[in-house]
Amino acid sequence: MLESKLNRLSSIGVNMDASNGGHSESKANGVNGLDELHSSEADNGETEMKKDEKENSCLDLISIENEVLNLNERLEALKSDRNFLEHAVNSLKNGDEGLRFIEEIAH
Repeated sequence: MLESKLNRLSSIGVNMDASNGGHSESKANGVNGLDELHSSEADNGETEMKKDEKENSCLDLISIENEVLNLNERLEALKSDRNFLEHAVNSLKNGDEGLRFIEEIAH
């Protein structure tokens, strides 16, 4: 972050003067370097906010996708359980043989 600010400062004509701890400003194309820096930072902040919003939206979509996948897995498991229970009930209708079949499954 600091490096990018330094690059922006040098590209718009604001030079750091280490000897007196201050800075000297030069004008580039008639625009005050500091004003351009602040404008650039504001634009950069808006861009970062939009980028963050897109990342959050993407994360939300991934989260929803994972939830849907989990729900589909649970639904398939419930369908399998239902099929098994239907088969078990039908086996019980076959009298003693069906009962023995269910007892074997239970043990």
